[in-house]
Amino acid sequence: MIRYITILSFFLFSNLINAHQVDLSTVVLVEKENNTWILQVRAPLTAFQQEIKIHYAKTPYESPDEFKEMVLAHLRKNISLVFNGNQSLLLKKGFVKLGHETNVVFEVDTIPEEIKDLVVKNTSFQNIYKSKSALVILKEGFSKKKFVINSDNNYSLELKTEGNQFIEKSINKNKTEVKLNAFFILFFVFVIVSIVLYKKQKRELILG
Repeated sequence: MIRYITILSFFLFSNLINAHQVDLSTVVLVEKENNTWILQVRAPLTAFQQEIKIHYAKTPYESPDEFKEMVLAHLRKNISLVFNGNQSLLLKKGFVKLGHETNVVFEVDTIPEEIKDLVVKNTSFQNIYKSKSALVILKEGFSKKKFVINSDNNYSLELKTEGNQFIEKSINKNKTEVKLNAFFILFFVFVIVSIVLYKKQKRELILG
């Protein structure tokens, strides 16, 4: 079953990632039967190598098996999914298939049957310049949609369910808009005050 889902997700989302582009990765959360799930991470081998080199510089790997164990540990530390406000994803047994495009699959536990909201954080490749990760959730009866995790959203997304789909919450967007509006207002006030002070100073110089 895992092999079937892996092949299926590869064909569905292979256009999202190019093995020569080290900054691109894909994370797919897939529901199987009986509310069991798997989490799949696909990325160029060079992306994993760069991150492992940074985080395990003091204990470099000496074999492919050691490298695989470091990859699993690295992803467990840097991928976080929290459901319904308090139920965190648990990445259990995992395996790594090395290749030009490396594939990592975890068995997943503790996902609630009814998902109301979901917070996803993935900092696995944040040290890679302009890194971005495509997130796809494949749940029975839900429409498929791609989300992007990158530095613009601090490698974190807040999603909620609406009908039979996952949608992105507008909280972060609203905060960004408020910050931008406040910046422009302050800038406008600064310009007006500067003009008034300049004119006042100029008038005082003329009047002597």
